[in-house]
Amino acid sequence: MSIKTMMGATVISIANIWEGPIAGDMFKGKVKTHTTLPEQWPEMEDNYNDFTEINYLNKEGLNIKTEYYQNGERTSYSVNHYNNDLLITERTTTNKKDIFSSSYVYKDDLLITKITKCNQKLYSSTECAYYKDKKVKHTKVTHLDENAKTKVYSVSEVFYYYDLYTNIIKIESIDYLIDEARTVISTKENSLILYTYDYKKRITKESSYDDLGELDFFEEQYFNELGELIKDKQNYIDSNASTNYKYDKDGSLFSFERFVAGEKVNTSIKKIIEKKDIELLSRLGSEFECISDNEDGRTVWSNKIDYDEIGNVIKKTTYADSEITCIQEYQITYY
Repeated sequence: MSIKTMMGATVISIANIWEGPIAGDMFKGKVKTHTTLPEQWPEMEDNYNDFTEINYLNKEGLNIKTEYYQNGERTSYSVNHYNNDLLITERTTTNKKDIFSSSYVYKDDLLITKITKCNQKLYSSTECAYYKDKKVKHTKVTHLDENAKTKVYSVSEVFYYYDLYTNIIKIESIDYLIDEARTVISTKENSLILYTYDYKKRITKESSYDDLGELDFFEEQYFNELGELIKDKQNYIDSNASTNYKYDKDGSLFSFERFVAGEKVNTSIKKIIEKKDIELLSRLGSEFECISDNEDGRTVWSNKIDYDEIGNVIKKTTYADSEITCIQEYQITYY
């Protein structure tokens, strides 16, 4: 887990357990169905990304069904049931006749357990424990190892520790295998991540240690007197990388330069100032994303966003200079 990830959230693991389906609060108006059409890549002769996803929402904005298609054929669909606005059961049926069913148990709106079965047999389970202040304390994820010749489950336990200021300071992980009788059948592998903060409670260093207790990775962040991130460094066993950040007079990020093993590999400019670039975006009717400058040359990246009459996105066109690189379209119906 990188410093950038940790800066924006207390703990990410719970979100990773179940990210949740598309919901009505992501849109304007009362959405009934939301369809994500296949991405179009004009430069690719063979486009294998022919995936379509259709989400069905009830009038309360909860996702009650999702269908997945590939090359026009439905590959699976999921049906969700709720208690108020908390998901309590999810049932997924595939075109291979496999049925995955998940049940969720909460306490004070916090996820306690999630059990998933495949064709009525245990497929995976998630258990969560919390401190009194509702910060996550421990997670345990058990998952069927589908590559094993016998029924074996991989288990990953994660423990979270905080300081007096509720900053996370240590994450300890333990991974091992169990058999169907839940007997441990492998050596337990431990790993550890430590976080260091400055006086403003900003993470300045993340250190990762392997099963032998040896340092195998660390990342550092450096700030100026204005509190702006001016540099980060990633150090691995056999390589290193860094990024330098520059800001304008308003304190907004202007550009950053990426280095690998001391050699600059990319420059990204986050603000548009040159007349030719402004004219390009005006002609395309697109919104500026960034300018990248690397071994492939200088490229102006932008997006043109189309909205329906309600104000929801129905099409996104991505440009590299004046060439279309990707088109993503959506279809929306309303109550």
